[in-house]
Amino acid sequence: MLLASLAGLGALAAGVMTAGRKTPPSELSALWALTLQTPMGESLALAQFKDKPLLINFWATWCAPCIEEMPLLDKFHQENRSANRNSLQMLGIAADKSKSVLKFLKKAPVQFPIALAGFEGIALSQRLGNVQGGLPFSILIGKDGAILFKKEGQLTANDLKMIEGMAGHS
Repeated sequence: MLLASLAGLGALAAGVMTAGRKTPPSELSALWALTLQTPMGESLALAQFKDKPLLINFWATWCAPCIEEMPLLDKFHQENRSANRNSLQMLGIAADKSKSVLKFLKKAPVQFPIALAGFEGIALSQRLGNVQGGLPFSILIGKDGAILFKKEGQLTANDLKMIEGMAGHS
């Protein structure tokens, strides 16, 4: 019973937007300096996303809430891209193995870039403010490099509306 209660509290905490904890500028500089591999084996320099609003979603194929939110994220990306709103960019960073990500993307393709970070992806998300270290974790970086939004847990349509508004004002 106690374990079930603790699991419930953990799930509740994982769905909370984080606030108050600042991400050190050095962590953002380190993020922009990274080059990650895509599931197809190509290099993806994160510096190309700098200076425009960027929503990063940390996820994994073994994470049920991550898989559930992927269609919502893809739809959001496609709507923003087709309307050319805010020049909001999206990036999925998989804390997973290439083979698993490729298998998932064949079944459920997305139109936004996906990069691989392996287990190091969780540590990277923690350096960017993912206090619990759970997945999914999403962060919105404004065009000026400021962290505008962080959420530990699955994104909702309301979260994405808020993100869209924040990205448009950054």
